[in-house]
Amino acid sequence: MVLASVLIVGAVVTSLLAPRLFRGLERTSASPVGLLYVWWSALAGVGLSAVVALGAVLVPDRDDGSTPAHRFLTGCWTALASSRLHLHLVAAVVLGAVLAVGLLRLGRRVRRSRRAARDRAETTIGLLEPAGDWEQGVLWVEHREPLVFTIGGRTRAIVATTGLRDRLSPAETDAVLAHERAHLSGRHHLQVLLAETLGATFPMLPLFRQAPVAVRRLIELAADDEAAGSVGADVVRRALVTVAARGRIGLPPAALGAAAAATELRLARLARPVRRPARPARLGEQACFVAAGALIPVVAGTGALAALALVSCL
Repeated sequence: MVLASVLIVGAVVTSLLAPRLFRGLERTSASPVGLLYVWWSALAGVGLSAVVALGAVLVPDRDDGSTPAHRFLTGCWTALASSRLHLHLVAAVVLGAVLAVGLLRLGRRVRRSRRAARDRAETTIGLLEPAGDWEQGVLWVEHREPLVFTIGGRTRAIVATTGLRDRLSPAETDAVLAHERAHLSGRHHLQVLLAETLGATFPMLPLFRQAPVAVRRLIELAADDEAAGSVGADVVRRALVTVAARGRIGLPPAALGAAAAATELRLARLARPVRRPARPARLGEQACFVAAGALIPVVAGTGALAALALVSCL
């Protein structure tokens, strides 16, 4: 029961407090891709903690000569949980019901969201394609305002207005298109769709509720980094200023645009030198981010339960 308590408490604490911590990391030099890994691994860690906690509740504790710390926490739990009720059974039923309802809601919303996103993407490209011309994988549509966006899924298209080429220099236009190609290669549309689905399924948990906005913000930062690595941060920054200032048209549903989110934060990051470590270093950094995000519920639960045990038993 101690393991279940650690995991449940850790999942709750992580869901409540982690978003503020992650938001603070965005203003550091941490890689946006790494922060995306932190978000996704923390979300997965919370879900996995709930599943493992259910298994731990269903398996009774055994006296197997565990460590003094474990026996101390077990004794404190027994003192706190002394009751005529069969707490293991009650906890298992409640946790199992919550997980079952959550998984059913998630499955239904995933199917509905994927179908809706596919229909919107096909409708959007079907309406725009007759009015535009394809050039090197970009659909150029006649319009005076500078606008560019990508459509994901099976469509996987970049749509840009002729006003974009009129307002930007060739180098700045290349920067904007590099940003949009980074969205496609990084499967950012799928990440946004999944985050929005999780947020709609578990709106009572801040970690899940705030995930869609955070993911949208981070994928823009990640795409900026990719574009800056190709054409230079100064060029990307100038292009973003122009598109953000002149592009006033709302994006079609399920589209990602060059000036869609967090413009001030993006400009501030682009004004700093872009750190691009070698590929092995990036892989190691990303692995550390994944491990850190996944372990947050365990660390938070251990700390919170230890503090509660000390307060209750000393």
